[in-house]
Amino acid sequence: MTAALTPTPPPPAAPTLASIGTVLIDIFEPRSPYSPDTPQSHSSSLPESRIVTPQITPARRPTRLPSLESLNTPRTPQLTTFNEPLGGGTPVIGGGALYALVGARVWLPAREMRTVIDRAEPSSPSSSSSWGVKGEEADIDLNDHDAMFAAAAAKSAAAAADEDDFPVELEHEIRQFGDEMWVYNRGPGLRTPRARIAYDGDVRTYQHVVKPSLRTGTQIAAGPLFGAEYLHVSPPYGPSDLLHLLDEIDAECTGWEPKIAFEPTPSSCHSGERANLERVAPRVEILSPNHEELLSFYGVALPDTLEETCAAVEVAIRHLLAIGVGANGEGIVVVRCGAIGACVGTRAGGLVWTPAYWANDSDRVRDVTGAGNAFIGGFVAGLKITTGNPYEAVLYATVSSSFVVEQLGLPAITPAYSSTPSSSPLGLTMSAAQGSPPEVIEGMAALKLRAAARIEMWNEDAPQRRLEFLRARARVFA
Repeated sequence: MTAALTPTPPPPAAPTLASIGTVLIDIFEPRSPYSPDTPQSHSSSLPESRIVTPQITPARRPTRLPSLESLNTPRTPQLTTFNEPLGGGTPVIGGGALYALVGARVWLPAREMRTVIDRAEPSSPSSSSSWGVKGEEADIDLNDHDAMFAAAAAKSAAAAADEDDFPVELEHEIRQFGDEMWVYNRGPGLRTPRARIAYDGDVRTYQHVVKPSLRTGTQIAAGPLFGAEYLHVSPPYGPSDLLHLLDEIDAECTGWEPKIAFEPTPSSCHSGERANLERVAPRVEILSPNHEELLSFYGVALPDTLEETCAAVEVAIRHLLAIGVGANGEGIVVVRCGAIGACVGTRAGGLVWTPAYWANDSDRVRDVTGAGNAFIGGFVAGLKITTGNPYEAVLYATVSSSFVVEQLGLPAITPAYSSTPSSSPLGLTMSAAQGSPPEVIEGMAALKLRAAARIEMWNEDAPQRRLEFLRARARVFA
């Protein structure tokens, strides 16, 4: 009798979003307000029966458009350094790639996104792995990218239990979003990037302890990110780095033309990089600095008033669109402006402002680290869902950011229940809410809806609910 053959699982499809930004470990030092001695509000502590809705305020729009030449006082974001040795601190997982993928994960399944995490080589040589698997070692055709990825993923899974420089508790924290999103890159000399962070009032001190490395076109061509529809490029890349990388991708990655979503590293945002920014813009699908970074490229001081800030941002966006962003000038500029909101612009559709979700609920904003990265991930997801509408995608982006700023570290995700509403712990009845405050009744109704619809929850709230609220609010701003 012939033994039945075990079917071979199909190789993973190329993701919608791949990121070559960083996944790193931030060490919050004791003088930081986020140290272990400082109580923190985390999403997991939010009452299940209460969903908070931000206040609605009238739109505030720019009243005049100054020229770039009239706003030429230099202002460049700077990273400062520590004067004392490395002390104790709280390790928190972070990095541009991490938060971008989490922002996209709010809307898309885990299989649609991917990044690579550098990690120290494990103690057992037999279980080491690298995303750049050598074809002769694995008996794999170097041009078979799906097989390359499968081999790298298998080796990284075998090594995951070994002791290394990536704490197991942090690995568990990111696994809640989906194992498919993370590929570990192990090899001689590799280490997970680390940085020190401390706050003294409003002053943020940031310094790399283990600097992140720049990926090369050769690595990308031979690794699990190849074939992605969108390639997210964030710190440590500046405009000149991206120019070099795109030349390498053109040479090494035949048949792949990813749509680039670019967040320039803050240290590159100065007038000396302006020419490189404008050179690389036609090769970028989504260009997204924040407002301070954008104005710094043009030597523009941050204005004193909201109206002047919005006006200066609009001038710079129109300037870039006139030069040309994306192939045939059909790309997108979306500028993240913190509590002001975001401005998205294209040649065809013009400029549109969208409010921040928590703009007038500052008590809900605990830590903005990663919010801009999550915005970009949500924006890419929004483009995917809306078949390329940037003015709808910005709403998805804003909601993604809203979950990130509510706590120190990552938001909490609760999987959809597989049971029926009647047997689910959320199978609530409205009679149980009699005599409760209105917001409790609203929350219980929303949670019952969740049980019926079997939807994922983020920070005990539904992304779709926030999206519909923001869409209605954005119409007020229009």
